[in-house]
Amino acid sequence: MSFDWKEYLELAEGLHASPDVPGPVNASLRAAVSRAYYAALHSARVFAEQEGFHPSDLQSIHQSVPRYFRHERTEQGESRKIAKWLDDLRGRRIDADYEDRLRRELTPNQTLLAIETARYVLNALDSLESS
Repeated sequence: MSFDWKEYLELAEGLHASPDVPGPVNASLRAAVSRAYYAALHSARVFAEQEGFHPSDLQSIHQSVPRYFRHERTEQGESRKIAKWLDDLRGRRIDADYEDRLRRELTPNQTLLAIETARYVLNALDSLESS
């Protein structure tokens, strides 16, 4: 049975809604940003693979999936938005996962922005799938 990557977005939403329940709050907010990114990235990767995209072993999916949506799809409007959103989410995820001190304060609103951006990606993929 394959994993539904959208479940990571549900987890991110839960962490954002009650960051003190699993706690600590800052760790929960960072984890929510990370899970939102991976929900969007892997959903986009699965979509691209269904269209014949196969990253080489030398390429990181973190770069190759946005590149696919930016350059290889014929429908450029939504595809370029997806690439831009994935790049934005990746930057937020790198900060959340690796930085001791964040360049921008990680507030619940910043976490919500990452979740909403991931939701934009998933909605855009649904739109492309149905067109």
